[in-house]
Amino acid sequence: MLRVTGGPGASVKAFPLTNLRQKTAFFYALRQLRRRAADRKQKLVWATHHAPAADIFTRNAPGVAWKSKPSSYIVANHDRTVHPGLQRFAKRMKASTHAVDSSHVPMLSNPGVVIDVIRTAARTAIEVSVPT
Repeated sequence: MLRVTGGPGASVKAFPLTNLRQKTAFFYALRQLRRRAADRKQKLVWATHHAPAADIFTRNAPGVAWKSKPSSYIVANHDRTVHPGLQRFAKRMKASTHAVDSSHVPMLSNPGVVIDVIRTAARTAIEVSVPT
């Protein structure tokens, strides 16, 4: 029922998809658009990603914030990099946990959920810091 013309921020015009050929072409174009967006995201991640420090698991961080500040954690239920069961250590942190059906990068596959978690954490931080 919708036709998108132009690039990002372009107008959306409604028109009926009356025959199978139009519908097939529309959904093919939509699938290609999703693939291109996924490719761009993947390229961005690879361009900006870097390996962690070699001693990351052998050193202690002095004064970790999660011990004294409210924390949030997103558990990615379909993560193949860090098992979701291991991610549930957030209970030890007394973190507010949010499970999402996502792979290792919920910020790419479910950005709305991530934004909601960040906004909730920000509101909580403001409420905690403002005396009543």
